[in-house]
Amino acid sequence: MAKIRLRYEIAKKAKVPKGAVKRVRSKDSTTQAKAAISYIMNKIQADDSTLYAAMDQTVAESSAELAQLKESTKEMFNIVEGKTDGFFCSFNTTIPFIWYNGRIITFNRSNAAEEAPFASSFANAMAYYMASTLSDKIISNTSNLKTKESAKRAVSTNLSAVDTQIASIVSTY
Repeated sequence: MAKIRLRYEIAKKAKVPKGAVKRVRSKDSTTQAKAAISYIMNKIQADDSTLYAAMDQTVAESSAELAQLKESTKEMFNIVEGKTDGFFCSFNTTIPFIWYNGRIITFNRSNAAEEAPFASSFANAMAYYMASTLSDKIISNTSNLKTKESAKRAVSTNLSAVDTQIASIVSTY
């Protein structure tokens, strides 16, 4: 099982304290998480359609992933077949997955030992993307001038780091 803390990863990529990321509005974070997933999946689809097809599944194909969740969790995040407006990242379950637009993005591999590193790589790409796109909000939540300058330098390179991370995912998995 992968142990991924997305906010921590975003803070690390932005070189700011985790509290600066925690203070970003949940709606903004969710919007950027969705944008990150779209960006990453579009890049993967363009680079390796076979990998994309293996990752993008219907609800019926992903019964093992959804079976890990309690019914109350499914209801809270609107995880129901036919519903396309729910969003849920589950990196820290036995089988990591993302529920997005009524589909499941899965990290299943024929070698189960590759699933956690695959999910971690995907989460790192998301963190780079989100650190870059949320940078104004994150940096404004930081009071230390030295930290602000360091963060500005770090986030300026994060979008290129996303593409590098995606290239790594495509070449490895």
